[in-house]
Amino acid sequence: MGRKTKEELEKLRDYAKILFIREGLNAKEIASKIDISQQTIGKWREEDKWDKLKITLTQTKEEQLRNLYEQLAELNAHIAAKESGKRFPDSKEADAQMKLNKSIEALERETNISEIIDSFTQFLQYLRPIDYQLAHTISFKMDEFIKSRL
Repeated sequence: MGRKTKEELEKLRDYAKILFIREGLNAKEIASKIDISQQTIGKWREEDKWDKLKITLTQTKEEQLRNLYEQLAELNAHIAAKESGKRFPDSKEADAQMKLNKSIEALERETNISEIIDSFTQFLQYLRPIDYQLAHTISFKMDEFIKSRL
């Protein structure tokens, strides 16, 4: 594969994080699946604090999303309560809104991809004892599908 764009790398980074957190894959397995070096996977793991994130994910995605939406609603209510003519966010509030929206979007996208991965994993576990070769072939196609969704 040729040189990847910044956007492609970000999508692969998100996918790698999901594989680490949800699937429990190590750097070598992730690197093999997404065609990125183990060193890059290690760098992403360190920079994005995947280990800490994995621990914090004991809280359900639904709870995390609810908390983020509540924070955003509270911030919006604070802005709406300002004096007439000044009901817009200052730079700090706008920054907080943007970050909350980005976190919500990322968590919702991760949840959807995670659900797909979970379903695929269960299907492969079902299929392997029946037809190992078919499961192996489908596994590659599933990876391609997941990458296409990122």
